[in-house]
Amino acid sequence: STRLWTLFPYTTLFRSRLIVAGHSHHHGEVRSGDAVFVNPGSISLPRDRSGGTFAIVTYDNGQFDVEFVYKQDLV
Repeated sequence: STRLWTLFPYTTLFRSRLIVAGHSHHHGEVRSGDAVFVNPGSISLPRDRSGGTFAIVTYDNGQFDVEFVYKQDLV
């Protein structure tokens, strides 16, 4: 998730509060102020020890909630 910190400048550039990027295949979530950065991981080719993940992001009352779903929980 430390790689997600490199995306912080984009919140100002794009005036966004949510950035989702998944290139690294490592799931994670980082928050700074109102900004949320999510890497959903990879359901089929994870590079972390998660066994495979994807993320569900919901928005309610001005807040983002991030839930990671693990492949082993789907079977």
